[in-house]
Amino acid sequence: LSLGRIKVGALALLFLPTMLHAQQPMSGVVTGVQGQAQLTRPALAAPAPLRVQDGIVIRDVIDTREKSLARILFGGKAAVTVRELSRFEVREETLPGGGTRSTIEINSGAVLVNVARQLMGPRDEVHIRTPNAIAAVRGSAVYAEAADIFSQITGNSVLNCIAPLVCPTIALAENFT
Repeated sequence: LSLGRIKVGALALLFLPTMLHAQQPMSGVVTGVQGQAQLTRPALAAPAPLRVQDGIVIRDVIDTREKSLARILFGGKAAVTVRELSRFEVREETLPGGGTRSTIEINSGAVLVNVARQLMGPRDEVHIRTPNAIAAVRGSAVYAEAADIFSQITGNSVLNCIAPLVCPTIALAENFT
């Protein structure tokens, strides 16, 4: 092999994660950032500041700082507001029968999830996951904290406990701001 081919091969391997990321479909787009938030992506070497119009792909992690928040629109169906001091990740999987399950995982802090029922397919699902519970959201607005606090703003939600001894309940929030 020539030295030139070895260099080209080494450069291709160096940029392979970036090329693979470019092929991943965007699952969401950042519509607003107040204060400081950062985006951690497995294909990138270091976290980057989160900016409006940034595309979000599956397995991206968003962290917000004190007095900060981020708003993301996922698939045109779910609007998510990530509150201050929060760590948030979204996952997606294809379900048997062609539906999509989007899982919003809250590792710390809080999120507000608003799902438009009329825009969801018949087999689509949106789940909010905390360390001890999962709330299924469809045509609802739900506020959830990593400390297993769920407040239903509108619509109906179903709560399933991961740890049966620590099962929160969904409370109807009357004056949420």
